[in-house]
Amino acid sequence: MKEQFITKLLLDTKLVLDKYGVKFWLDHGTLLGAVREDGFIPWERDIDLGAWHHTVSEDTKQRIAEDLRNLGYKVLLMPTHMNIRGNKVWLDVALYRKEKTMAVINAPIPANIIGRYLGYARAIMMSPNYHDDTGLRHYPLMLLNFICGLIPKHLRIATIGVIETLYKRAGYKTWSIPSEYFSEFTTMSFCEKQFNVPANLEKYLAFRYGKDWIIPKRNWKTANSGGVEWRR
Repeated sequence: MKEQFITKLLLDTKLVLDKYGVKFWLDHGTLLGAVREDGFIPWERDIDLGAWHHTVSEDTKQRIAEDLRNLGYKVLLMPTHMNIRGNKVWLDVALYRKEKTMAVINAPIPANIIGRYLGYARAIMMSPNYHDDTGLRHYPLMLLNFICGLIPKHLRIATIGVIETLYKRAGYKTWSIPSEYFSEFTTMSFCEKQFNVPANLEKYLAFRYGKDWIIPKRNWKTANSGGVEWRR
């Protein structure tokens, strides 16, 4: 059932992004699953796409959000990404900015236990009903979700800003990937549709997940990925 929902979310999002001419690609764990598993990674609940920030105007983002909301999804627009959620699965379109020879997303990744729980709070604020199989469970998570669900969206966005400020004061990790990986693309069939993927596919996956990327690792930590670096 989860795969049915996650596939529908991906294809609905693709339809809308294509409608507005947004060039995007499979990224992160979704790309890894498409290549290694010929499908989604079984324990994943989210979809990862990438796009260049400068190719998606604010007006286009609003139009995309409106179309997806009309399809029944919840959409949250942030400077670094677009978050789309429905049926307990979610999709992030990461918006990379080019800084010299690097593709950068200034989205904080927790560097310690405090950051980890700030990350849970941030994720819940972004999308009430957030769930993480490796994190908070049952009653604490249900309570936090309930409270956050009562907070108006504009206040949740402001709260996310406060949380991200705490990250930056304590030190945090962020994405910084050689832009050469996103300079050329090819296509591959996934969910019976054609999707853009980095042309130098295996080299990119080795950079992100290590030379043994072909071996599944259920306990893989995002903060261990290639391209994650310290910032202060």
